[in-house]
Amino acid sequence: MLADHANEVAEQAKDAQKNGAAGHARAQDSAATGERGMAAETGNNTLPRALAGLALASVLAVAGFAARRRFFA
Repeated sequence: MLADHANEVAEQAKDAQKNGAAGHARAQDSAATGERGMAAETGNNTLPRALAGLALASVLAVAGFAARRRFFA
């Protein structure tokens, strides 16, 4: 991917060196005000969260079952 866009990457590197601390200060200012360059949407996490909840419930159920058999049998 870098080979395909080597010119653009080199141009951005030159701009970054030229701007130096000024570009970094602008980035900090926009971060402090909460402005972002584009809408950052991570998608729908409903299914992974449900699967994680089921995995946690399974682990707790197995632990309870093992504790019951070991300590109350």
